[in-house]
Amino acid sequence: MKKFIKIFVFLLLPFSGMGQKSHLDSLKQAFKTANTDSIRYLRLFDLADYFSEANRDSSLYFSKLATSLAKKNGHALDEAWAMDGSGYVLMHLGKFPESLEYLQRALKLVEDPASEQKTWNHINNLPNHMMRIFLLGSIHHDLGHLMGATNNIEQQIAEYRETKKLATEANDQGLLSLVNMNLGHTFEKLNRLDSALVLEQIAEKIAKKTGFTKYLGLVYTNMGRIYLKMGNTDQGLKYYHLSINTGFEQKNFSNLATTYNELADHYLKVKQKDSSLYFAKKNARCYKPDAKPARPG
Repeated sequence: MKKFIKIFVFLLLPFSGMGQKSHLDSLKQAFKTANTDSIRYLRLFDLADYFSEANRDSSLYFSKLATSLAKKNGHALDEAWAMDGSGYVLMHLGKFPESLEYLQRALKLVEDPASEQKTWNHINNLPNHMMRIFLLGSIHHDLGHLMGATNNIEQQIAEYRETKKLATEANDQGLLSLVNMNLGHTFEKLNRLDSALVLEQIAEKIAKKTGFTKYLGLVYTNMGRIYLKMGNTDQGLKYYHLSINTGFEQKNFSNLATTYNELADHYLKVKQKDSSLYFAKKNARCYKPDAKPARPG
């Protein structure tokens, strides 16, 4: 119970720099009024997801609490879900060995079919078996991110291809959008630009069709970068600005920072120093603890 007393206090603190206050307040209130471990776990899972691209220390905090709660109840699949979330956040925090440990532990749990016997987490009302396949895809996806972050590109591509196979089996359209986006980004780094653009266009189409648009801004950032590499500056800048607008809509501040930084670099390269400084300042604002990024204009 001490863990939940601690989290109640935490949830009453102001969250600086966050949008969608009403949604966050709803999540906090839902956790505060939860009267079973299953509901507590699901609300912790929601909070960890809410903060995953906006405040990663908070996301890690909630993921670890969810992990402990699932483990206490013998819910291996739910434990693995939360550990996958921790692995993702730790990777973005640059804690690569810790990230690998969490992801490997999660994978070991989920590779055992017995893990699907009990679960609280039923995304899209999937049956337990499909939830396990769904999670296997998510873990391989995050392992792909980690392989890319540690410059193991061949293994990154292999993990993403395994993700596509599992996401197709689970009919997980959201994950299919994400893995196409990330595989496209990987091919862009290898200068396989035509293939990269096709994959990003597939990711965009799926995201719009399904309404899973949390990372649509990142798709547009990738497309902007690809078009610039192709020498099509007008299209490149068009997609960067689409990314900014989408980033605000989805409150994906980490992607906003990336987009502003890349625009600042672009304008510096073409010797438009005022524009470069303009976007560099917006990028810096993304990292201020007491303010949201300012909209363009």
